[in-house]
Amino acid sequence: MTIEKKTLLIRLFSLYQNLLTETQKTYFKAYVEDDFSLKEIAEEFQVSRSAIHEQIQKIEHHLYAYEEKLHLLSDSEKRMKLLDAFRETQNPDILETLRKMDE
Repeated sequence: MTIEKKTLLIRLFSLYQNLLTETQKTYFKAYVEDDFSLKEIAEEFQVSRSAIHEQIQKIEHHLYAYEEKLHLLSDSEKRMKLLDAFRETQNPDILETLRKMDE
C-alpha cells in the first residue's frame, strides 16, 4: 500500500468510522494504523488470513463509497483551500462562498 493510499484511507476512516462495525474498526486499525500483517491479525482474532483480506477490501470499498456519496473529505479540503485564500486576500466573497457550502 502506498503512503498516499494509506493516508487517504486513514483520513476517510477518521470521518466515516462510526458507519463501520466494531469488528471492521478493529481490523482496520490493526492493519492500517498499527501496520499489522494480515497473518498477524488473523492469528490475533483466530480467523483465516483470507477472511481478514476480504474484510479489509470490504472496509476500503465502504470508505470510498461513503466519500463518494457524502463528500465529507472533499468538502473539507475545499473549505481549507478557501480559508487559505481568504487569509491571503481578505476577499469577503470567499466567506460568502464558504457560507453557501453549508446551506
